[in-house]
Amino acid sequence: MLISTVGTGQNNAFNVLLIFDPAASGTNQALIPVTVSPPAPANPLLPPTNLGRPALIPRSFMAASQDGRFIMGVNLPNANNRVAFVYEVASGVVLRSTSAHQRQPPGQRGPGWLQVHGRAHLLDSKTLAVMAQQNAANANYPFPTGTNFNLQQNQGGSIFTPDGGRLFTAFNIAPVQNPAARPNVSQLMVNDPDNLLIETALQLPENAAGQMVISQDGANIYALSESGFMIIPWARRANNPIAMLDTNVQLLVNDQCGVYANRRTGTASLRNLGRGRMTATATVQTEATNTGVIQIPGIGGPGGAGGGIVGGGGIIITLPGAGGAAANTAAAAPQVRPTVAADGVNFNFTFNAAAARSLGTASPTHLFLVQSNEAINIPPAIRVYQNNRNSRRPAASSRFPST
Repeated sequence: MLISTVGTGQNNAFNVLLIFDPAASGTNQALIPVTVSPPAPANPLLPPTNLGRPALIPRSFMAASQDGRFIMGVNLPNANNRVAFVYEVASGVVLRSTSAHQRQPPGQRGPGWLQVHGRAHLLDSKTLAVMAQQNAANANYPFPTGTNFNLQQNQGGSIFTPDGGRLFTAFNIAPVQNPAARPNVSQLMVNDPDNLLIETALQLPENAAGQMVISQDGANIYALSESGFMIIPWARRANNPIAMLDTNVQLLVNDQCGVYANRRTGTASLRNLGRGRMTATATVQTEATNTGVIQIPGIGGPGGAGGGIVGGGGIIITLPGAGGAAANTAAAAPQVRPTVAADGVNFNFTFNAAAARSLGTASPTHLFLVQSNEAINIPPAIRVYQNNRNSRRPAASSRFPST
């Protein structure tokens, strides 16, 4: 049995890992210290995390690989040292360790030991190299203006699916400030486990507070939360409306002779992949620098990213507002008209004549925030390009998905 402790002695540097054999008898039952080699370098002291909410307080976390051969751990013996390590069960030896930024429980992927995730970093357990870091730029929906994953007032957790095909994460996205802002850990993000691309996100009824675990069949996620404990029935998510776009990029084309008249309009279909009634709207957002934000009571609604919570309730979410939007950006935006479809909502975009004053693609491009009061997820945003070209000069263009 491997035991992780806060350590003893000067700087809590001794007896951090101990081996105990419950089957031994007599003097053989002594705790045997494990030598951590190579020693991890010191890590800079970060500001105190005064979260103002209940948070996870243990300073040692460990998780075993599914084949039982390895144990990945994160240990915080004192404020100056955070160590991530890989322990081999058969030899009783720490194979590798490194100074770590992790302050959350590690996770493991797949039937063997492949990758671990903690504090928004993805590590390869074979080398302990950082493979990816969670970032708002990897999401297909907009984050609040000026915010990203808060690594100094960190709160939340993560867990791989049993087959390693997805990674669920929920981390604090409140801005870094002093005193610390109230954490916002209300989004359960579904990530690509290879590169931390955020595929979608579900709105949670309350803030996650710490460690997550998942059932062996992957049907339910259990997480520490603000009220104490939360169950997320992942396998039954399709019983509620789920809003997903068939494409999140639209290219509208205009020319002086009408050669491309059939491309002046475009349609993006928002399909309901779940059950139940679903409505949605699309609102143009500015990508210029602005300080305006909108406080949204609850989840969804005008001005806020979608994601209704079954049974109501929710918390305040801060989203990009139009307070500092440039007037010319909105004036040149394509017109959008939503129409109800059998399986969701179609957004019909039309080229704006104001974008035809010069040749080329209108800049800045326009990002439309898609909102649904009924959907339990945050729908992707739609980016619309308006290209005004000379019909006498043929041009070829290709459309690629974007985030």
